[in-house]
Amino acid sequence: MKQSHQRILYQKHDVEKIDERFLYQKHNVIISKAYELINLIKVTGLGSKSIAFDCKVEGPYVGVSDGRILKWHGPKLGWKEFAIPSPVRKTELCDGSTNPNLEPICGRPLVLKFNPVTYDLYIGDAYFGILMIEPNRGIAQTLVSSIEGIPFKFINGLDIDSSTGVIYLQIVVLLSKESIYAYFLSRSIDSSERVLKYDLHAKNVSVIYTSLMFPNGVALSKNHSFLLVVGTIRRKILKFNLGTNNFDTEVFAALPRVPDNIKMNHKGEFRVALNARRFGEINDDVPDPIGIKYDQEGRILK
Repeated sequence: MKQSHQRILYQKHDVEKIDERFLYQKHNVIISKAYELINLIKVTGLGSKSIAFDCKVEGPYVGVSDGRILKWHGPKLGWKEFAIPSPVRKTELCDGSTNPNLEPICGRPLVLKFNPVTYDLYIGDAYFGILMIEPNRGIAQTLVSSIEGIPFKFINGLDIDSSTGVIYLQIVVLLSKESIYAYFLSRSIDSSERVLKYDLHAKNVSVIYTSLMFPNGVALSKNHSFLLVVGTIRRKILKFNLGTNNFDTEVFAALPRVPDNIKMNHKGEFRVALNARRFGEINDDVPDPIGIKYDQEGRILK
């Protein structure tokens, strides 16, 4: 059985910088003494697309390819199962699976986000939709998995406005039963992805924007006045102003490399990860960053 060779790198003893902890693959990386390395080598199933720390600064939590949400309990206890995405998930079939053909049965959690008010964990699952797990863990409940009767898939970005109970997410809508992997192999340059919002109180979902080309991360501003959406193919960050029902859109920033997710830190600054697997040749004389930090006006800070 294959095992994950991913690691998690995070800064120690820095409660306020939870959102600045990040995943990476060990390729030419120098680790500062201010950071701690957590191995995923003993975790069955391939991990993890997203990490999150809870409201007590415990964790991290990760979602792996067999559908489970795991929690880190320290070097002595290691990774323990925190929750599963569905009551119909079959433990004997799914646990430890790295087979993408089983993911529609087992689940594939791609995005994790804690609500700082309720402490609930929200999950964007590639096959089951938006899920929610209460603080006492267990089996996730499905909040929404379709719009206008059409199932949506591959929730690759999610953020929560804890003051209003609105979840913002980006999805792929599949009109057939093709797999997520087949979709991105054949149509990743298609413009069929959407940005949605789901109201936890009204329990309805609506479309904010359509015709996106492979969005790959969303982040709310600190005052919740705008939403940033990262575009992988076009290498741009779009800004959606949330003050009106029209959701006016503008380009927040153009990126030098292919982006993979965006996070806001406690200062209201945005960090964008840039994919280590570059497209095309890179001139050694040109700076090749693995991430960029922006202020709320789109100015590069680092």
